[in-house]
Amino acid sequence: MDFKTMTRKLKVTTYPDIFPVWFDEMKGDGSLTSPVLVSKKYLEKVQKTWHIFDETNWAFVQNSAAAIRKSSYARAYINLMFRFIKDRALFREVQREKKLPYPRYTTPEPLLDSVLIFPLIPLIIAVMEDWKVRKVPEKVIMDTVKSMDTSLYINLIRYDRVFMNEHYFNWLQHAIDGDILFVNRLEFEFRPFYAPCIVLTKKGSLETVVLADGAKIHRNGFILGSKGCEDAEGSVEGIFEETPEGFFGYPTNAGGRFEREKQFYSKEEWEISVRKQDPILLVHIPRRGSLKAEFCRESYRNVLEFVPRCFPATHIKAIVCHSWMMSGQMDEVVEAPSNLLDFQNNYTLYPLSSQGTAIFSFVFHRPVENHADLPENTRLEKAMKERTLAGIPFYEGGGVSVVKNGTCSLVEGD
Repeated sequence: MDFKTMTRKLKVTTYPDIFPVWFDEMKGDGSLTSPVLVSKKYLEKVQKTWHIFDETNWAFVQNSAAAIRKSSYARAYINLMFRFIKDRALFREVQREKKLPYPRYTTPEPLLDSVLIFPLIPLIIAVMEDWKVRKVPEKVIMDTVKSMDTSLYINLIRYDRVFMNEHYFNWLQHAIDGDILFVNRLEFEFRPFYAPCIVLTKKGSLETVVLADGAKIHRNGFILGSKGCEDAEGSVEGIFEETPEGFFGYPTNAGGRFEREKQFYSKEEWEISVRKQDPILLVHIPRRGSLKAEFCRESYRNVLEFVPRCFPATHIKAIVCHSWMMSGQMDEVVEAPSNLLDFQNNYTLYPLSSQGTAIFSFVFHRPVENHADLPENTRLEKAMKERTLAGIPFYEGGGVSVVKNGTCSLVEGD
């Protein structure tokens, strides 16, 4: 066995320079083709303990592992990837350089469909073991470890087959870093605030204003450069200014757009609550389950209860969501009462730079080559298709709910 043959058989065209060195080292000490990560005994123990995979995906994992046990090249790749992913600094460096060693193939190949799963399993479980020590609620741990299963499930819906692709392999790196939490209905990600905004709150309350901070504002209130907002005529620079007396800036309105008139907010009444790089919880919305307000409120309440206790070094400033579901255009495609409108109701909305493409992944689920072929199975799909064919973008947006004294508008609101 040699390195070039392995990369050819696994269709790996890019890899870090250290890979051939590791290959020879591990070949020399006998660990290169170890079957441990795909052994029947190990995987059955994992499934019995953690209940990671549903019936369909568990059958896929078992069948894939059996095939990999027969392929020394696939085992070598998995063990190299396991060593690589464990080195978080190296992994992130190679990721930035876009030299990640993924199989590159265009038609389904059972062996290649599964090799990215097995290096993930022990590393994600190691994080969950640490969370047990931190006394993270057991349900949160058991739901979070199922993130691998959720990724396989989404690919099944989208592509009619179970496989682990590059997109979800990259996403699951957040689980290895301990950055994502499944809490009841919603998923939360630890990360710094990165929107081009400053968030003010009125002292002693949760009343919130979002001001542009470096965003270029198109004349229609969206971000200059967004689809359909390329013309700079009438645009303004969304400059935020702080003086001894207060804050000057361009606020958002109820429709999630920036106003084009600068406003003043006195420091006697207002304070900065969130700025760029402040720690936040970023909300993701898994496909499974109802979006009823009480289910979402339970998620917000629970996460704000245990995160300060289990992760005391993290001082969360806000709960934030960036999504097509935060679009200020939502009332143009759905009518009240609506879970979608209710979901964004207690966030303060703001625009993001957007090409309006998220709906093609999250509303329609499956890719199509021609927008005329988009389905119309629901009223939402029909409305989105009509907009798309008319050339009207549906922008992704942002929403923020500031955390004060252990609570926020998402918990306290209607």
